[in-house]
Amino acid sequence: MGSDKGLLTYKTGTAWAIYLSNILASVCEDVFISVRTAQKKNYSSYFPESKLVTDVIENIGPAGGIISSSRQFPERNLFIVSCDMILLDEPVITEIYNKYLASPGFDFYGFEIKGKIQPFPGIFTGNLLKNLTENIENYNYSLVKFLQDRYNMCSDGSYSTRLTGFNSMDELEKCSGINLKKRMKD
Repeated sequence: MGSDKGLLTYKTGTAWAIYLSNILASVCEDVFISVRTAQKKNYSSYFPESKLVTDVIENIGPAGGIISSSRQFPERNLFIVSCDMILLDEPVITEIYNKYLASPGFDFYGFEIKGKIQPFPGIFTGNLLKNLTENIENYNYSLVKFLQDRYNMCSDGSYSTRLTGFNSMDELEKCSGINLKKRMKD
């Protein structure tokens, strides 16, 4: 994309990571940001270092952040979001959280679109994370395939547009209608 997606200024005029961490703080006891070593300096300008989880295994995508977070917080249920889903908003987060509260006992809480589980955003239980970490450490990085075989509570895809991940500025601008290249220069 050419820039760190989590630090793009979007919607409220703040960095996306701050915007979303504020939403997550309304349903989560603690909010932490998973970063690669190369990102830590930039993120420490926005968050205290105690709120940053540095990837222990890098260059494996979201799996690196999941392993790092589950090692730092073993046995805990984690609400995990992806940095490229910058259209996420409070109703999406709240729906997942309400499913989690209303239906205990599942391994994963998230969304399913057209029969395919969307790993993010989602609540991963401590037990699931233990098994997922072992799976990733054995070089099996497919989260979707892993989640398909678990006991899941998924909502339908009514939020499908807001669950889109963006990997280029052009994709994001087309969907959001915001000229982000111009905003980043300002």
